[in-house]
Amino acid sequence: MISWSLCLAFCVLAVHGLPFKHFGDYQLGDACKYDGTINILGAHSLDTGDRFFAYGNSMTAAYNIIANEVNSKLCGVKVGGKNYRLDIKIVSENSSKTLNEELYSDFVKDNEVDFFLGPYSSGITTGVAAITQPTGKLLMAAGAASTPVFKGRDNVYGTLAKSSKYRQDVYRMLALKGAKTVAIVREEGEKLCNENAEREELERNGLQLVNHSFVEKDGSADVLSAHARGLKTTSTPDVTLVCGYIGTCVGWVKALRAVSFSPVIIASGQCSGQVQFREQLGTDVEHVIASSLWVNTLNVTDDLIGWTASKFNEVHSKLVGEPTSYQAASAAGSLSILLQAIQAADSLDTTLIKKELNTRRFKTVYGNIVFDEDRQRGNPSTVVQFDKEGVPYPVFPEDVAVKSPEYPRPTWAALDCRHGANCSGRGTCLSDGTCQCEEGLKATQDKCVEVPEEEKHLGTSIRWLCLTLFMINLLVALGFMWWTIKYFKSDVVKVSQGRFLVFILFGALVSSSAIVPIALVDGDDPEGLVYTGEHVESNIACQAMVWLYATGFICTFAPLFCKLYRVHKILNNPKMKRVMVTNTQLIKICLGLLAIDWSILTAWTLIDPLVYIREPIHTNEHGFVLESGGQCESDSAAIFLGLIFGFHMLILFGGLYLCYRAWNIDSLISESRYISTAMVSNFQILALGIPLLVVVYSQPEASMLVRSGMIFLNDLCVLLVIFVPKIIAQRNNFVFNPSQAASKETGMSFRDTNQASVYTENEMGQSCQAIQVKSLSRNPQSVTSNLSNSNSTGDDPDSGDDEKQDSQKTSRLAPSKLSMSVV
Repeated sequence: MISWSLCLAFCVLAVHGLPFKHFGDYQLGDACKYDGTINILGAHSLDTGDRFFAYGNSMTAAYNIIANEVNSKLCGVKVGGKNYRLDIKIVSENSSKTLNEELYSDFVKDNEVDFFLGPYSSGITTGVAAITQPTGKLLMAAGAASTPVFKGRDNVYGTLAKSSKYRQDVYRMLALKGAKTVAIVREEGEKLCNENAEREELERNGLQLVNHSFVEKDGSADVLSAHARGLKTTSTPDVTLVCGYIGTCVGWVKALRAVSFSPVIIASGQCSGQVQFREQLGTDVEHVIASSLWVNTLNVTDDLIGWTASKFNEVHSKLVGEPTSYQAASAAGSLSILLQAIQAADSLDTTLIKKELNTRRFKTVYGNIVFDEDRQRGNPSTVVQFDKEGVPYPVFPEDVAVKSPEYPRPTWAALDCRHGANCSGRGTCLSDGTCQCEEGLKATQDKCVEVPEEEKHLGTSIRWLCLTLFMINLLVALGFMWWTIKYFKSDVVKVSQGRFLVFILFGALVSSSAIVPIALVDGDDPEGLVYTGEHVESNIACQAMVWLYATGFICTFAPLFCKLYRVHKILNNPKMKRVMVTNTQLIKICLGLLAIDWSILTAWTLIDPLVYIREPIHTNEHGFVLESGGQCESDSAAIFLGLIFGFHMLILFGGLYLCYRAWNIDSLISESRYISTAMVSNFQILALGIPLLVVVYSQPEASMLVRSGMIFLNDLCVLLVIFVPKIIAQRNNFVFNPSQAASKETGMSFRDTNQASVYTENEMGQSCQAIQVKSLSRNPQSVTSNLSNSNSTGDDPDSGDDEKQDSQKTSRLAPSKLSMSVV
């Protein structure tokens, strides 16, 4: 038998009397006056070579901290109006079950011992509990979790949760959050998870076990990844529970990441409670949920000493030189519970104290503890999650949580986003790893950054200038249209063939309208489709500018070409035969030219249409475009533009040739000089503008201005050259005189505007048709032309080709002969 004095020989550590060589200079105070002493005796591994030394050392330190606070700050335990000093003695037991049983057998013989503190581990505590139970004195077993330790022993209380209820609150929390299915992955040979017990607990919380499988201990990454991939494609559980030791737990988490499968991962306590587990996983530990017996971030305050869990951790870790374990917190909690029950019972009587223990809820640095029917911790373990540094924080139950549980868990991609720039703190990481940024910001990988203003070279002022040019041409064309309609029956308009004048005005309007899409291309595009050529509005604008310009060009110059062709056809008549060139024939020529142009444009649009593409010139470090330029592009643009340009030049050259042949005919009949001026002007604009466009191709603003300017000048010159002389003639009271139409000098006569014209439009056509001019040569000859009202019917420029009506008309022009000298 070992006496009390023999216990001291075994290195008994008392709260006062012997120095705390394991805890430096940490000493208790003696400032209070005590009326008695409460003696508590226990045993732990205190030799550095002992198997359970780390646990014994940290648990003894925890007892020491609580005792010091009670004695020095609270002046002991208050019972019956008296202060009792707390005296705790811990004997070194070398982690030996046999030695523990010998020690406690001797302890129970000492009548001065009021309460017992149990050793570490359920295996050793079982024998100790059997020894202390008959004494009627309470044993606080802070290091035992197995129910057989407590079964049938009403004097033994434990603060560790039952193994069968270890994950009870995890399942309850997940069920509340909406989880439905669970898969269990167990390390072969381990007994940490019992399938039947886990299934029962799952069913109790409305969860379904969909898979239960085994993996090799410390299995290879390939094997674990294959297992995870199979689980992903078959069961797809909401939750996976991995039961094993550190190697298996770490490997399983990495395997799930490798196959991009992100169910909730519950790690067994043998993994999640170890620092090595968190260190090996790094930031991936953030994906793990675990049941934890204690974390130092618990939202609790001890009712006895007023400390929080974090305060206890601070003092304890400083004392022992390492992080505080749940075993130490359990030891501190068990002692605090015992002392709270003593003060609540206001007695040292075991029966009264047990009544308090069985009915009260105790708030301690270890958590809020109640005891079940087996006198073990009745409320299950705390559910914790981890931050990216691996620090656990409680999320359930609510009374100790510091944050709400995050379920469903973020995907691996979302976690990578968080671990990176985390959207610069100005957005939310989405499941695909991208950011949903605050208004005004844009996501770039895992960052939310301000979008720099992009220099697009759109030239707002130049756009307005281009639109102004269009408005000028529009107003000029509309003004000339109004004049043409107003004076449609005047001699000037009749001689010029009013319908063709309207056709020219229409062509100029259509051609000038091409300036609008040039100026408005690359409009509103918040999605940046112009960078891929998918911005529909801009693509339509690109195609519209070509269609409008080409169509307008034909509509403008085809009538001029046809008018010259009519004069040429009539004059190039050496046999003095009757020549008929009707309006229908001329319109067919115009439509034929337009059909050729549209055929080229249609083929271009169908085969390889123009698309608007904006290309970056300079970007910043985030990939945002600082400067860009956009152009209408097509792989076949050069071919189709060449065909259109060549066709238009052919029309111009043809028109210039006809102008040359009709140069000496009266200008108000053939208009060759004006038409020549218009065509030469257009030719010059194209000849100068196209090379200039090539030079400024890479400068969007300049290119926009040059293109708009070419269209503006081309259409304006045509309108001014064709219409201004007619307006001047009309203002000078021009009257058409067929008898003088072939006069070289003027071909015009003037009279008072109040005198009605005595010439019909048919007669003017007759005069044009009767004029016959031979080709110019170095030795000009005289050409004589006879007009006959009876057998020569001229072309009616505006009334079509109704010959029957023309033949029935009676001309007021007397038969005569006109001669025209060509010099």
